[in-house]
Amino acid sequence: MPRVTVISPKLSLPRYLSDLCAYAELLVFLAGRDLAVRYKQTVAGILWAVLVPLLTVVALSFVFGRVAKLHDSTFLLVYAGMIPWQFFSTALQTGGTSLLNNTPLVTKLYFPRLILPLSSLGVAFVDLALNVLILLGLLPFFGEPFSPRLLSLPLWVLLGFYVSIGPTLIVASALVRYRDLRFLLPFVVQFGLFVTPVGYVASVVPAALRPIFNLNPLVGVIDGMRWAIAHASPFPTASLGLCLLVSTLLFLLGGALFLGAEKTMADEI
Repeated sequence: MPRVTVISPKLSLPRYLSDLCAYAELLVFLAGRDLAVRYKQTVAGILWAVLVPLLTVVALSFVFGRVAKLHDSTFLLVYAGMIPWQFFSTALQTGGTSLLNNTPLVTKLYFPRLILPLSSLGVAFVDLALNVLILLGLLPFFGEPFSPRLLSLPLWVLLGFYVSIGPTLIVASALVRYRDLRFLLPFVVQFGLFVTPVGYVASVVPAALRPIFNLNPLVGVIDGMRWAIAHASPFPTASLGLCLLVSTLLFLLGGALFLGAEKTMADEI
């Protein structure tokens, strides 16, 4: 008689986390596969990960800095804002649709489905790392000295990763049941670019609206990135506190929704 293993959909959280660790090799494999597919047979290859945000930064710094006359919208500060935003938007779109794009895996094999959006975050993380290196290389060109603040860059990068997990899991779990939402994602990303201080600094927002504006968790990440690279930028005390609070709430909500949807995911997808 062949041996049959029955996997219950009601796994405890410790067992689920144990399975997640056991399938870590699959996570690395899927991230490598997605990275290879993304840049396969392209002219510039992985350089597109740098060229696209650079061209966007040039456009935003021109519009906000030269046309709108916002003096703080310099190339360097806009680039520092673009890096976490590019990571977030890429994670939201690729991670949010990762379950739909891997339907055969979801319906025919057992593994913690959380691996799929996490592998997409890994691909976006590679793009982020490349852009951080480019940003560091541009600092001397724009007259910014290498200061001890730069040592905090990995912490802001990790914070950006943490901020992105919750919304990505929320979108991924919602798309399993409501497929039409995938057509709204590009609009949401485009709208989010202008309500997030990428092309401008948060200080231009009126003081009365600042508490509401800081509810966007990316504000704290972007302010922190700018504080790390520019000696004139103040430390983002207020936005950082709200960033941690809102990100934690979104992380818990996203995790709960995703784990709840995973129980019937293979049938609904």
